[in-house]
Amino acid sequence: MAERSRSRVAMLFLDLDNFKRVNDTLGHVAGDQLLLEVVTRLSRCTRESDTISRQGGDEFILLLNDIPDPETVVRIANEILTNMSEPLQSNGHALNVSCSIGIAITPRMAAISTACCRRPTRPCIAPRRLGRNTYRFSTAR
Repeated sequence: MAERSRSRVAMLFLDLDNFKRVNDTLGHVAGDQLLLEVVTRLSRCTRESDTISRQGGDEFILLLNDIPDPETVVRIANEILTNMSEPLQSNGHALNVSCSIGIAITPRMAAISTACCRRPTRPCIAPRRLGRNTYRFSTAR
């Protein structure tokens, strides 16, 4: 569709930082509540026409269509990081959450997304190495 309409599409691979610790210390009910709040916060940063998909565990993919320029994706990624940094309440506990985001934008996205579907955590490795709670544009390998 992006090729036909000559528009840009961005794919954001989002991984919650240290999510396992929430499940291990507070239990899976708290973890599930946290995931629901994450989706609510992601919805605040995206449009109705965008797609938010949970891939499993603490990994999400956001598909942002009709993106005018890469700066828009940077603004959205920063907005996501800001929204996630606000403490969450779960079972009476205040939780601090952050995430790592790998970003791919068309036209190179096809090769990147194919590789990422085989190993979905790959795009988030670079942001994690740089201290987490950040984003990086992915490169095809």
